[in-house]
Amino acid sequence: MLKLIIYSYSYGNRSSRRLERACHHNLSFIWLVSGLKPDYRTIAQFRSE
Repeated sequence: MLKLIIYSYSYGNRSSRRLERACHHNLSFIWLVSGLKPDYRTIAQFRSE
């Protein structure tokens, strides 16, 4: 999950909802999460911890 967030920050994406959509549609994000499809709440919770 950390590499997903770092990668998205490098592209200026800080929104959990946009990151969730990218994990469903963008091949590079799909590869980073190994085909998993994290929910925006899971991403936001990971950031807050």
